[in-house]
Amino acid sequence: MSGIFGVVCASREQSTRDLARSLVLSLLDSDGHGAGLAVHDGTSIGVLKQAGTVADFVQSARLRELVTAGTDSPILAFTGQARLALNRQEPDEISVQPVITRGAVALHNGFVVNDRAIVERYPQLPLKSKLDSEVLAALLRAKLDDSGDLIKATRAAFAEVQGSASIAMLFDNLSVMLLATNTGALFQLSSEDGKLVAFASERAALERAVVDKA
Repeated sequence: MSGIFGVVCASREQSTRDLARSLVLSLLDSDGHGAGLAVHDGTSIGVLKQAGTVADFVQSARLRELVTAGTDSPILAFTGQARLALNRQEPDEISVQPVITRGAVALHNGFVVNDRAIVERYPQLPLKSKLDSEVLAALLRAKLDDSGDLIKATRAAFAEVQGSASIAMLFDNLSVMLLATNTGALFQLSSEDGKLVAFASERAALERAVVDKA
């Protein structure tokens, strides 16, 4: 089991950007194994993930470098995952999110139960693993490539999904972050001016991170 989260900052004020980065690190806080983060600075998407402990991931120099990137960009978008410690089994690198599909990076919380049926229906999907999260992301990207309409593509992809899905997705050709859920399990908070938004699939994690920065 894992929780996904994200922070979007549209302010150039250094204090707000520092708060956004601090929130990201707080939302990553977990005693589990396996974590990942994607950052869109308006030009490119950087991705870092690790199958070790979340604590080691948070302390890594590579993560600090990724989080502090994009100093000149007008907007910063972060989305990540921190797996919860529910058993002793540690994830491998492949099972840690974000998942990367053609021109997009996605994080998924939930379980798609008909992923194999989707793969059989769309054998052209460029999959590198058997993860249901990658199937969902690749399907949504394919629908977007076909329609050119993100809302239409999201509705079409979710219409084919059986199971639970809350997803955050970044695209190399769009300056937006997609948030979508069929369970309602995406909780969001924003600053008064709307230039800083944080979300998480686990409400307690979001509340804890905000309280820590209050």
